[in-house]
Amino acid sequence: QSVTCVESKPFEFDDEELNLISKLFQSADVPTAPTVKPTTERNPEKFASLFHTKDRDFTRIRDRHRNQRNRLRERAKKEEEEEKSNQRSRGSSFEDDEVETPVSTSSFRNRGSSLFRNSGESFDDEDKSVDEQFNRHKNQRNRLRERAKKEEEEEKSNQRSRGSSFEDDEVETPVSTSSFRNRGSSLFRNRGESFDNEDKSVDEQFNLRSRGSSFITDNQDENIIKKTRKSPLKPIKCQANNELHANPQNCRKYFKCDNGSPSVQSCPSNLIFDSSLSVCNFPYAIECEEDPDAVLPELGSSDRHPPNTRKSSSNFDNANFDDETPFFVFPEPPTPSPDQGSVPSEREALEREIFLTDEYPLFKKVKETVRTLDTEEVEDIRPKRKENPDNVKRVEFILSEDNYEELFPRRHSSFTYTRFIQAIGIFPSVCSYAGREEDSDAICRKTLATMFAHFTQETGGHNPSDKEYDEWRQGLSSVREQGCTDTSPGCDYNDNCEDKDSITNKWACGKDRSGKWKKYYGRGAKQLSYNYNYGQFSQAMFGDGRLLLDHPDFVADTWLNLASATWFYATPQPPKPSMLHVIDGTWVPNGEDRRNGIKPGFGATINIINGGLECNTEDGRESNQARNRIEYYKQFAWYLYVDYEDEELGCASQQQFSAGGAGALPIYWDKDWSSPYSCKLVNYQTAHSALVQGEYIDCVEENFKVTVRKK
Repeated sequence: QSVTCVESKPFEFDDEELNLISKLFQSADVPTAPTVKPTTERNPEKFASLFHTKDRDFTRIRDRHRNQRNRLRERAKKEEEEEKSNQRSRGSSFEDDEVETPVSTSSFRNRGSSLFRNSGESFDDEDKSVDEQFNRHKNQRNRLRERAKKEEEEEKSNQRSRGSSFEDDEVETPVSTSSFRNRGSSLFRNRGESFDNEDKSVDEQFNLRSRGSSFITDNQDENIIKKTRKSPLKPIKCQANNELHANPQNCRKYFKCDNGSPSVQSCPSNLIFDSSLSVCNFPYAIECEEDPDAVLPELGSSDRHPPNTRKSSSNFDNANFDDETPFFVFPEPPTPSPDQGSVPSEREALEREIFLTDEYPLFKKVKETVRTLDTEEVEDIRPKRKENPDNVKRVEFILSEDNYEELFPRRHSSFTYTRFIQAIGIFPSVCSYAGREEDSDAICRKTLATMFAHFTQETGGHNPSDKEYDEWRQGLSSVREQGCTDTSPGCDYNDNCEDKDSITNKWACGKDRSGKWKKYYGRGAKQLSYNYNYGQFSQAMFGDGRLLLDHPDFVADTWLNLASATWFYATPQPPKPSMLHVIDGTWVPNGEDRRNGIKPGFGATINIINGGLECNTEDGRESNQARNRIEYYKQFAWYLYVDYEDEELGCASQQQFSAGGAGALPIYWDKDWSSPYSCKLVNYQTAHSALVQGEYIDCVEENFKVTVRKK
């Protein structure tokens, strides 16, 4: 059967038919389009946070941003072609020694989630033009290319003049950059889509030199402390109360003057007394010589001079960087009233505590940064849960569960994403709202990059032969200090448990069934160590210091393994500020800090964690451990869109934080010799934290041997 194909012809109307149709439409009652009401009237409270974007009508915005994204794709494609052309003309890959080390980027599925805070088909803020964002970053890239080209020409010139390859000791170790799908224009990528990005590779591979431990061993302590014999020293005499004097026979012990008489005190087991700063310091930071023939003071060995009134300062400078006036000024103690000669009641002591803490403007801010969420609320936190705290939602927006798994593929099974966001949720100040969503996100991104870099140094696999994952992605691989268990020999971290000083008594070590001391070796993402850290962390989490002192392995087996790291991140340790205050800008270096070479940036956080071992090097170069941390930070910063170009990354020229620095906050209680049955705020560590309500009473009861709290 044959089929005939007939080509259709377009139907055409003649003039008469067209006129008839026109008349019909004119006479017909054709409905007109309804008037569209303006969508600019919105409830401002509903849109105070970008978490409410789901309630918005994006109809008009969608079309505008779709066009903008098309322009971005065209520009990204054009830039990619230009970049390839530039690479061919230069004959080498782009490298900028002064600004940034190339980062290792082995095919990520979704780098750092999206940069801009949107939902659904993802739109930019109405008050911010994507064109301006793109042009700004385009200009930055152009400046980098010009600088790289100029430096490349200078390098070739230097090589020809010297006849050898140029080498700069101060340049950071370059890191490998395998191909990535999500680079370049991915900076402007929103949720739900991604652009094709330029692949980037370099010839040199990531080469980390040495990793070293962050903790001081007993053998190291013995190597630092020198035992010498000198001529007998003169007896120590107390000139004023609260004076601190070194013990010439024992570097770990010192004398504290109380009412004209010296009493023996002990530093924690991993520290020795630093007479120049009057604090317990790391052994590597100072030199200590023990003299077995030194004359020690006897009880009452004093010339009985009346105690001098001592003023201390807490050293947070005003906003003016050049102003040397401390932010905190300790007022003269009030003149004791007649009733102060008697033991205060519990109510009077609590009122006194409130009065003293209200004297200092930043005290409430510091206390707010260490505020914790109730444990029941923390355990309810789950990924994508609508009721999650706002700071957890911010972290989920910046770092999805897929991102977390991508960054830590070698992690221990105990370090789950759920436990990570629970660790964030326990401290509402971490990744909190900072006045603007854009600023809040930027601080949170830097917070995560900082924490992850230190996680990797403390718990990383440090395996350069791993062919699948680079070293910076080997973090969180161990939940306990390597080689340490509750039954293994060594790794005790309890040799100070028999000491009788105030801090050891406050955080008394627990015992196992056989009567031996519990072991407080490193556990968790921060490798929490020693009884006094376990006790303080336990009190911050549960209001009970005994819980983790009696059950230290909870820090390894529960969500506390990551919460211990956020606690360390958010808690100040005078004279050191908290890492949180360094990152969010609360801490501003004063004159003392500047003289010590300490500046804001990632380098200051290294100083906080392990400055005695890793900073202030003799040759002015970064230590191996610090160099590792810096390289890891650069990698995580790249992944999370953190700009570190103008940041102080290292600490080789930084001395340790001192008692006159801006981080020496008055957040501890000690005996007030000028007022009977009273304690005062001090900017050095004692057994009684002013950040914990009621510890003022503990200070009074311990120092004056009285009972204030009702049983």
